[in-house]
Amino acid sequence: SLEGIDRDALRALQTAWEKWSDAQANLVASQVEGGSMYPMVWASEKDALTRERIDQLVRLKTDWMVV
Repeated sequence: SLEGIDRDALRALQTAWEKWSDAQANLVASQVEGGSMYPMVWASEKDALTRERIDQLVRLKTDWMVV
């Protein structure tokens, strides 16, 4: 519902964000590589990043074209 936004650019950005967030979660979880905590640490980081991304998207929608 973002009138006038380049949807292809938004889709490309989201795809890039997904790759980046996976890489970030991998990096954080690498501290416990090979351990039983790896999945939990990875998921916790991914959850935090996803919540931040949701906030970013909500802000984009809220602030889009506000004059």
